[in-house]
Amino acid sequence: MSNSDLSNISAASLRRAADISEEIEALREELAGILGGSSAPSKPSTSSAPAKTQKRKYTRRATTEAASTAAPAKKKKKRARKPLSPEALANIRAAQAKRWAKVRAGKK
Repeated sequence: MSNSDLSNISAASLRRAADISEEIEALREELAGILGGSSAPSKPSTSSAPAKTQKRKYTRRATTEAASTAAPAKKKKKRARKPLSPEALANIRAAQAKRWAKVRAGKK
């Protein structure tokens, strides 16, 4: 790719390309760890120690086993709401009006 091609690419596209490149590199390292290092890394490593791979916390098997062994959740009964008195509604509306007045005063 020439320099003129790179200047026509948006910043978002470049960021996305960099993200994809990082994902590919992480997957290559994970694959090398699974295969016992038989896969050659694309970039030479600066240290002589093998790269550690991150273990995934949540796998499909772990989540399905946990779901199958857990007790079924009990459904809570919904209580009927009491209607608010006109005085309570007036207090709530006044408090909300004060809050909005603060917000509007802060914008000026």
